[in-house]
Amino acid sequence: MNGYYYQRASIEASVIHRIFPEFELGGASEKYIIGWRQTTIGKQPFRFMIFLPSGYPDIVPNLYVINPKKLYQRQSCEEIPAHSHDFHMLSKNSYGFAEICHYTKENWHAARSCLGVLHKGMLWSEAYVKRQLFLKSDDN
Repeated sequence: MNGYYYQRASIEASVIHRIFPEFELGGASEKYIIGWRQTTIGKQPFRFMIFLPSGYPDIVPNLYVINPKKLYQRQSCEEIPAHSHDFHMLSKNSYGFAEICHYTKENWHAARSCLGVLHKGMLWSEAYVKRQLFLKSDDN
């Protein structure tokens, strides 16, 4: 990894931290941006991690939901499969964290930012919680 990778990671993390102080840069050689965010609907906390692979910013970063580790299709029912088009989940990594779809490889370019990725993750969490609440109230 070159110096530009570390410089870009540092700048992006500081921009996100300025807006969302609960997010910070982590990792020794491979960098990631990690932090907590609470949904406006239902006040459910989510912990996100944006992993910056070598080759970033030319390669799309990965967005993971670290917490809650298990995501369910309905309140207290089946866990969402590792790959789910309906839930915009790509897969689970080796730690079992769900990867959220945000930009395709074809739509990603170096002018995009981790702030945009984080915004998509936050929007995803709001939709997830709203769906859970809707399904729960629909069962009654």
